[in-house]
Order: sequence, then structure tokens, then C-alpha cells
Amino acid sequence: MTASGTVLAIGVLCALHAGIVLGDTTKAVEAFKAGNYVEAERQARAAIARGEGRGYEVLAGLMMARTDREPDVDGAIAVLQEARRTGWHRANVMLAYLLRTLGRSSGKFAEDESFALLLEAAERGFPPAQYFVAKEYELLFVGYERPGDRAAALRWFREAAKSPTSVEMEEMRVTGQQIYCEVGGRIENTLRSPQDAVAWYRRCADVGCSEGMGKLAGIYEAGSHGEKRDSLAAQRWRESARIAKPDGCSLQ
Repeated sequence: MTASGTVLAIGVLCALHAGIVLGDTTKAVEAFKAGNYVEAERQARAAIARGEGRGYEVLAGLMMARTDREPDVDGAIAVLQEARRTGWHRANVMLAYLLRTLGRSSGKFAEDESFALLLEAAERGFPPAQYFVAKEYELLFVGYERPGDRAAALRWFREAAKSPTSVEMEEMRVTGQQIYCEVGGRIENTLRSPQDAVAWYRRCADVGCSEGMGKLAGIYEAGSHGEKRDSLAAQRWRESARIAKPDGCSLQ
């Protein structure tokens, strides 16, 4: 994906999910889609003036994605940096991956600055950043097999598992099975911590995914993954898996 496509995907278009954009940002996105960039920018700036953090996302997306001029990369970065300084932690995630995509930084390696932005938001309690930091440490462990990276990955996966919004900025978010069960499987097999996988399998089951239900049924039947053996719970999860709808994994 090009840099402009990346920003548009994680900026303007992600703002349309689940009715989470209200007021001026909705009008800004509508104007953008209609090609009325002047009105889109006006509405985005009005949203920022009202204290609506998503206004920054839309404005950054406009700077990169409007078709009547060259992408304003520096302007988009500046907007996201401003949003970050206001405490809008989504901007940390967007900025981190934009810098990484562009291979740019303000004085350090882009990878280092990207990770620092994610870690800043994670330490301030932003669940998606906690999830992405966990993934970063997981990748480091895969590459280097360092115990410290494994411990850090597990720590942040535990934090991310506490919130239902932890994967909301994940571009590959398609189904519960593909995200929650996949994460659980990586924690169990790659990071070798079955007990930490249970929360993710449970999240998978909670969004209606039969894969997660089957995992829990097996866990309770065997008394594995740090859970006590519970034949009734195993039976309940197995029955739930049997009657789950084929599209029950959908997170939309």
C-alpha cells in the first residue's frame, strides 16, 4: 500500500466504522468523498476546535489523500503530532505506522521512533497501543528468542486482553477467529504460555466464533491451560459451538 493509501485507510476511512464519528467529522468525511476538499477541511478543523480528536485524523487523511494536489506528508505528520500532544492516543498509533511506512523519523531510526510512540500510548492505558506493543515484542522474540522480549509480550497481551477495544485499529480485523483465536494461538504456541491464551480464546467465543468455543470446550474438558477441569462448562461451550451461526465470528 502507498503512503497515501495507508493514511487514508487508517485515517479517513477508519473513521466511518460503527458510527463512531459524530458531528463535524461525519460532514468532513462526506465532503471528502464528494470531492469538496475545502468544505472537508473546514469541517475537520471545526471538529478540532470543538475538541473532537478524530478531527485530527480526518485532517491528516485529507492532507495525504486529496487528489487535486500532491500529498502533504509533513503537514499530516504535524497534525498527528499535535493530536498526540493533546492526549489523543489513536494519533500515536497512526503516526507510528505512518513514519514506519515512510521510513522517516525526527532524528532516530523510524523503527525506534515508531515503537516509542506505541509504547507511550500503551503506558498511558490505550488498549490498541498495548496490543501493538505486545505484537512488537512478540516479533522480537520470534527473531531473537530473548526471554525478556517474551516476558514483555506476555505482559502487554495481558493488558490488551482486558479491553474489548484492543484490536479496533488492527487492519486485519475481519473475524473473531482470525484475530482473537489467532492471537491466542500465537500466545500458546509461539510465546509458550497456554494460560495467557485463555482470555483471547474467551474473547473469540464471546463474539460468537465457534473456533473459540471449541477451544474453551477442550480446555475445560482436559483441565488444561491453568483452568480447572469442568465438564459442565466444557459441555456448554461445545453446545454453543454446535449451534453457532457460520458468520458468528463477525466483529462488524
